[in-house]
Amino acid sequence: MRVTACSQAHTTPRIRSLANAVGDQKKEEDLARVVSACNGEFYDIIIDDGLHSAEAQQKSLKYLFRHLKPGGLYIIEDVHMLKARDVDPNKIASTCEVLQYWNRTGTLQNSEILANTGVADEIDFIQIPFATGACLNLKHGRPTSYDCLPTIAIKKRN
Repeated sequence: MRVTACSQAHTTPRIRSLANAVGDQKKEEDLARVVSACNGEFYDIIIDDGLHSAEAQQKSLKYLFRHLKPGGLYIIEDVHMLKARDVDPNKIASTCEVLQYWNRTGTLQNSEILANTGVADEIDFIQIPFATGACLNLKHGRPTSYDCLPTIAIKKRN
């Protein structure tokens, strides 16, 4: 679905249009349909708040990152900090692990989905808050730690 106008309360001069579409993130044909429904444009920002599985997040990043404008932001919501391989050695690396690896090495070779796709070369920087896997929550006026699902921002090179 393409949204071409917003209510006055939500309109700013910087937002020309918004697009929303529904599909299966793990299917390239659905991701292609989303891009096609949005006129195949290049985007300033893409927000992935869909399935919260490493497979879905990495397949979406692999396909959609090429549709991001230079200097644009790709946001992934609710990235699980759990080290997937610690729980099940047959699972793919968590998206957080993959992106932390890029921060250390500049490659995505630890991802079965993103390795050798060219995505790593297009990344300018990745912001990963709370890389330790815990964040703070104010409860009754004092901080308490809990497992969190942080938001990760990836900036595309200019």
